[in-house]
Amino acid sequence: MPPRLRDAADPDVPPQLDAPGRVVLELRVEPDGHVSDATVLESTHAFLEEPARVAAHALVFEPATDDGVPIPALIAFAFDFAPPPPPPPPPPPAPEPAPTPPAAADDEIASIDVEVHAERAPLEPTRHSLDAAEVRRVPGTNGDAIRAIESLPGVARPPGLDGSIIVRGSAPQDTQVFVDGALIPLAYHFGGVSSVVPSEILDRLELRPGNFGSEYGRGMGG
Repeated sequence: MPPRLRDAADPDVPPQLDAPGRVVLELRVEPDGHVSDATVLESTHAFLEEPARVAAHALVFEPATDDGVPIPALIAFAFDFAPPPPPPPPPPPAPEPAPTPPAAADDEIASIDVEVHAERAPLEPTRHSLDAAEVRRVPGTNGDAIRAIESLPGVARPPGLDGSIIVRGSAPQDTQVFVDGALIPLAYHFGGVSSVVPSEILDRLELRPGNFGSEYGRGMGG
């Protein structure tokens, strides 16, 4: 029975190897399983022969036998060589450190003047305005523009056909009605059915429930 490999050994790869190579040796395997001689039979590169012979003497076999008795034997054994892997690429260069900001100088802080052009806020922040088209769309007025005031915030509806204008809980006499700047003592006809001002001639209706100018008299409601 021929010898069988028990302990393998890898040959050293020369650094100049740039392509796969192969070395075939004739080995003499002694009865104790060690290799006593290695002769080169084939070789792709001469510089591979010595590493192959060194590795061959490090091999250990189960010896050949004849009727169960170990005997020496000659066998052919091949070593295959692969070129070493290429070196890894160099690491990328480290990023440049961020530039250090210049130190703040002890300069005098300059001041500037800013001029803003904007629309001035109204003097009456609670002023409400309705145009003629809006007045006609207010439900429950029966086409009467003055009754449209009763639908604005802060205005109460008087009972029945009172004809009073109650603004922010004040007495009816504390709310005054002006038409083109002229004071009207009574806004409604007797019975409070309709106002004394025809709605068709009104262009705009305004309610100022507070913070109005002195030109509107001493009323406290609106």
